[in-house]
Amino acid sequence: MDKLIEVKNLKKYFVKEKGLINKERTVIKAVNDLSFFIKKGETFGVVGESGCGKSTLARTLMLLLEPDGGEIIFADKNINKFSKNEIKELRKNMAIVFQDPHSSLSPRRTIKKLLEEPFRIHDIDIENKILKQRILELLDIVGLKKEHLYRYPHEFSGGQKQRIGIARAIALNPDFLLLDEPTSALDVSVQAQILNLLQDLQKKLDLTMLFITHDLGVIEYIADRIAVMYMGKIIELGTVDQIFSNPLHPYTEALLSAIPEPDPEQEDIKIKLEGEIPSMINLPEGCSFSSRCPLADEKCLRTEVELEEKESGHYSACIK
Repeated sequence: MDKLIEVKNLKKYFVKEKGLINKERTVIKAVNDLSFFIKKGETFGVVGESGCGKSTLARTLMLLLEPDGGEIIFADKNINKFSKNEIKELRKNMAIVFQDPHSSLSPRRTIKKLLEEPFRIHDIDIENKILKQRILELLDIVGLKKEHLYRYPHEFSGGQKQRIGIARAIALNPDFLLLDEPTSALDVSVQAQILNLLQDLQKKLDLTMLFITHDLGVIEYIADRIAVMYMGKIIELGTVDQIFSNPLHPYTEALLSAIPEPDPEQEDIKIKLEGEIPSMINLPEGCSFSSRCPLADEKCLRTEVELEEKESGHYSACIK
């Protein structure tokens, strides 16, 4: 098994200070001791509620945020220790597609200029004629046309803008593509088109992908393995079949029960979570899900459970 990325005990904390003289210092543990790996050529999904730390994980993996602990191993190298020049070189092999395609594209630049950016930033010496041909190839790959070359982002639909963002991300043939909620701002029909495009690109370009979303339907369709996040931690990890057919953590069960049942004759059973969502500033002593868990007992309130392999490749952080 070839691993492209291995994350070991990754931490990213944010410190908030309140007050002018006697400052009150609080720590938000947005990414709290995460460990996982991504195999070459697979799509690794990360799912969870808003505020669970998914986007912070994405930005930390890309070194857009500096980790506060742990290791990020990419292609057998610990990239945490990279210099600025090494990180710049790394950007050729690690690319990101953001959630909002509108805000990630400069409104003052044509599509041609936007797609030239990766080549200019990395000082890639290439003739203008060859560069233009490469840009036309990129447009074709993502389903856009030659006549789109000199238009501006505001002239495109949301789905087309996301195609442009994807074209820019794959311009330098990266090995790894991180997608942070890339379809959440799009209509359902357009979502399907973008997901199919990403699957085609993965096969053509031999991409390894990390796909972050809160949409379980999307993650079931595109991912090979899934990590379920809650309050900065991974609480369940397994293949798509394992997670959807045999969820082991009560939080995962609750998430899956929220998926609408398409058959009106089938009983749609929802698991309603009672209790309060804990604060990221003041996490409970034991299991962070204990305040909402229908199965919690005294042991759950005292014991913080780490991920444990319950069956081959299927991990859960629950004592049940």
